[in-house]
Formats: sequence, structure tokens, C-alpha cells
Amino acid sequence: MDIDHAGRQFICYDQDGINDLVTSGVLTQAEAGSIIAQAEIDAVLKAREARYKAETDGMYLAAQYSGDAADMQAWKDAVAQIKLDLPKPI
Repeated sequence: MDIDHAGRQFICYDQDGINDLVTSGVLTQAEAGSIIAQAEIDAVLKAREARYKAETDGMYLAAQYSGDAADMQAWKDAVAQIKLDLPKPI
């Protein structure tokens, strides 16, 4: 993950790398926790985006074109399933 913090950028740190930054005093534990939480959210959103593009974008366009309520519901159901499969971390 890439980290922008206090005007500095840290590239390709994993959780162990972030913990090393805490140990060395570059980040506080709270800052590290916030960075890790945001990285987890970003990963879920990126995975959702990929699935939306692969699985539902075509369904949405078809539903818009046909105007059929059943097609629109199928699209909504597919989007809801992706959100169930890839919930945002709390």
C-alpha cells in the first residue's frame, strides 16, 4: 500500500512495514491504525469496482435500454450480491 502522511510518501508498505514505522516513531499507533483501516476499505472498494465492471455494467446498460423493470431488478440484485460478498470493513 502507498501511504501519504504529513507531506511524505511511503511506497509499498505492508502491515509489518507500517508497524516498523510505529516502532521507529515515524507514525503513532493511532495513525497506523487509521492508515491500515483506510487501506482495507480501499481494497474492498477496488475489488467491488472490478466486479461491478465485469458483472453488472452490462446488465445496467441492458436494463436502461430495455426499460424492463425485471432487468433493472436483476441488476440491483447483482449489485446487492457484490456488496454482500465484499462488505466494507468496520
